[in-house]
Amino acid sequence: MSLQSMMTDTAYIEKVDGTRTGPFKTRVAENSATIFKDDLDVTEGERLFRTLPGNREESYLITEANYSAGLGGAIPPIGH
Repeated sequence: MSLQSMMTDTAYIEKVDGTRTGPFKTRVAENSATIFKDDLDVTEGERLFRTLPGNREESYLITEANYSAGLGGAIPPIGH
C-alpha cells in the first residue's frame, strides 16, 4: 500500500486573513497531519479544517509546520 493511498481525509488550510487553500488529501492523526505537496504554503497560527460527513468540519490550530524533502527518490517530498 502506498503512503498516498493512506491519505483518506480532505482538508483545507485557512490563512490568518480568512482565505482558504485546498482541498488537500491528508491523513489527520493525533497531533499531526501529512500533506504530500512540495509547494504547500502553511505557517504556524493558521488553521487546518478537516471535512467530516454531513458537511461538518473539524478545526485544528497549526502550531508547527515542517517540510521533508523525501528519501533519495524512493519517498517523495512531504509537507506536514
